[in-house]
Parts: sequence; structure tokens; C-alpha cells
Amino acid sequence: MAEFEQPTIVEMTLPLKQGTSRIIRGIKLQGTPMLVDADSGSIYSPHRRGGRIFHEIKDGLFAAIRSKDHILQRYGVTPEGGGELESVEELEKRVTEINMALDRVRGDVPPETRAELEALATDLSRAINGFKAEAREQVSKAAPGIDSLGRKNIGASCARLVAARNRLLSRSEEIGRIHPLVAVHKLALLCERDRIKAVAAHALGGVKAVLSSVAFKPGGDTQAQCANTAKRIMQLRQAVSTVYVNPFLPLFSETGEHLDEAARLLADGNAEEAKWRLVSAASCMARVSRRLR
Repeated sequence: MAEFEQPTIVEMTLPLKQGTSRIIRGIKLQGTPMLVDADSGSIYSPHRRGGRIFHEIKDGLFAAIRSKDHILQRYGVTPEGGGELESVEELEKRVTEINMALDRVRGDVPPETRAELEALATDLSRAINGFKAEAREQVSKAAPGIDSLGRKNIGASCARLVAARNRLLSRSEEIGRIHPLVAVHKLALLCERDRIKAVAAHALGGVKAVLSSVAFKPGGDTQAQCANTAKRIMQLRQAVSTVYVNPFLPLFSETGEHLDEAARLLADGNAEEAKWRLVSAASCMARVSRRLR
């Protein structure tokens, strides 16, 4: 059976304000400099508190969308367009803040996620450049409104902002809900996707192999066979317990409970009850595998 290494608890010195620092103990996320606090579940990096970075980007995007709606209303609906450069500059400020947040997180994610962030930053830059160019042109003309072409150009900028928001949300939520007790950075969880899939597939295959073993065949539930099979179940239990940070933590926990109980029942010679516990464990892991296809 495959061996899954237990995550090592490591320490990280986190710089704080006024030259102070704090030592964080936690689990290293594979492929990143990020650390999951073993106590709180928050994500940290050597450069900043990373657990909040996703929310900064997301909240900034929604604020930018609201600014966009305000600009559209002023330019596209009311007769007095052209004088709202201040609103466009406010939008530019929001987008600049979002791009700064993207710069901070870009080095802490794997290449495929970094590519998505680069595309997101490009969408934002194009959007704000479109707004700025259109607004300045209208202000310079002191125009009473914007013609149909101008509205179309602003609409394209709005579409890029919406695309940027959707790009971020789709990447952050595609791996499902995070258990509310594990408050972690969703983008960082993308780094653990392959590991979660591997452990789920290993557990599912292992449970199926156990269910087809001699212990669950007529006349095979001898004390020796049950003891050997219970040992194999506990090996699967150990593999499942190596996944600490993932959005399917409740399913992995439930699987662990089913495996614990199956091993206990089998050790007591109750193969029939153990079988149904194993079926339940397999069902949990199958759900994880389906979600991660």
C-alpha cells in the first residue's frame, strides 16, 4: 500500500509592525512558502499575513464594480456626463490597490494559479485604462453626454472588470466549500489539490480492496483474517489523517471515523457491521474524487 508522509510541523518567523516578530507553528503548504497555523488554521507567509489577501482582492473587486455602476449611471443615464473624472480616479485607486494585493500574493502560489492572477491583473489594467481614456476625452470636450460609441467603450471596460471578478471567484471556489472551522486562504488550497485527490483515490481503492478480501467472504471471518484486515484498515486510516488542510475536511473526518469503527468491529469478529462501515467510508471518498475531477 502507498505511504503518505505525515506533514511536518515547522516554525516561521513572521515580521510584525515596529520591528517586532512572532513565531508561528504550523503545517507547510506544498509548493509554497505559506504556513497553516496549527492552532487557528490561518495562512501565513514570510512576507505578510496571507490569510486576508484573498479577501482584500475580492472585496476590492466588488468595490470597483460598485464604482463602475456609479460611473455608468452618471455617464450613461443622466444628461450631465463628462464631469465625473473624480469618480473614475476613485475607481483607478481601487484597481491600483487590487493590483498591489495581486503583486503580494503572486509569488506565493504555484505556476498555474500565478498565470490566472496575471490574467486577472491584465483584465483590471485594461478596464481602468478604458475608463480613464474615455473619461478624460469627455472632460476635455466638456461634452453634455457620451455618444453611443463612448458608452460602448465604457461598457467594454465594465465587462473587463466583471470578467476579472468572475475569474478570481471561479478559481477560488472551484474546489468547493471550506469547512467553517478551517479559515484558510482559498487560493493557497489550490496547491493541495493534487495531494487531496491522491489520498482520496488511495483510500477509495484501499477500501474496495479490503471489501474484496477473504475476511468478507463466507467462512473467511476467522480471527486471524479479521485481525490482518483490521490492520490494513488502520493503514488506510493513517493515510486519510495526513490531509489537514482541505475544503473536504468533514468528509475526511467522517471517513476516518468509519474506518476506526470498521477496524474495531472486525477485531471483534463482526464482519457484517464492519462491511457497512467500509461502504460508508468508500462513499465519502468517492464524493471527494467526483468533486475534484
